[in-house]
Amino acid sequence: MAGNTGEEEGPAGRFFLASGQPNVAAIIDALDNGEQLPDEIRGNYELADEISTHLPSTADVLATEVLIDRRTAALQQLGAELRARGWEGHASSEVPPIAAIILGTTAAGKSSLLARPLASYLPGWLADADMVKPWLLPEYRQGYGNQAVHAESTEIRKAFVARVAERGESFVYQTIGEDPADIGTLIEAFETSITEFGCTSSTFRRIRLSSGAGDVS
Repeated sequence: MAGNTGEEEGPAGRFFLASGQPNVAAIIDALDNGEQLPDEIRGNYELADEISTHLPSTADVLATEVLIDRRTAALQQLGAELRARGWEGHASSEVPPIAAIILGTTAAGKSSLLARPLASYLPGWLADADMVKPWLLPEYRQGYGNQAVHAESTEIRKAFVARVAERGESFVYQTIGEDPADIGTLIEAFETSITEFGCTSSTFRRIRLSSGAGDVS
């Protein structure tokens, strides 16, 4: 045991208390300094969840001006990243635009099973808040601040998809459906914009994922 610090000895000693419990304050401090965490900590998802409870949401603590500047930069970066990957929607009178809105619980496979393949197939813009999170620094903290930037990244995603919906461009939007009113507003904006391309009606198709397969109903 190292002196009166209450921490264990060894390379990872300062990250653990004498009781064997993680020293959350020391871990957060290391993350803020850009340090690489030891193997005993990396990949520990339960610990990552615990750390996240100690980190305030950026949407609550950052000044409005800072949030606006970060959103502007993230929107530009997101557009460039999606173009580079081929996930870019277009508006055309010859090919009616398509809006794919995917609802599902966290870790249900929305992105890997549906969103990304659809974005490539259409092609369409991919509205994915998880792509934005690593750009929200330093609060993202190598992924340990995932929840700290969640609300901010969600607002950036909403702003991005609202823009492309208003332009009548194809897009894929994934959400857990926490705010049905937002989804309704998004659909209305898209329907209004596509009338400019001769589309007079919308067709809705529900896709249900069951046992890893998509069933259309």
